[in-house]
Amino acid sequence: MTTETPAVNYKIGNERLISVTEEAARKLASLLKEKRPTRGALRLKVVGGGCSGLQYVMDLVDGPKERDILVPTQNVHLVIDPKSALFRQRLCARLQRRPAKGRIKVTNPNAVAHCSCGESFAV
Repeated sequence: MTTETPAVNYKIGNERLISVTEEAARKLASLLKEKRPTRGALRLKVVGGGCSGLQYVMDLVDGPKERDILVPTQNVHLVIDPKSALFRQRLCARLQRRPAKGRIKVTNPNAVAHCSCGESFAV
């Protein structure tokens, strides 16, 4: 008896949905290699919360889930669920340098407001 894993049904997106700077891609590739050595991806999700009403959640995952959008860019894979993709057209992920560590920041040209800490936004 064989137990085959069913194929995951996902779409392929492109950099019009989200792009990554070279510096952020290098950092992400390093993190993915360390934490998820096979088929790793960065999941970007929009959830309710924060000062302005919406915020980004990022997590390292094994790969896309059912109905996700996989965006291969700069030798890294980004995964976005369809609902979050509605808030993310033309996003750019940038690596911000801070004295102790680098931080990935998402820039959203569709946002009409941001909180002062930069962690949440409104559209």
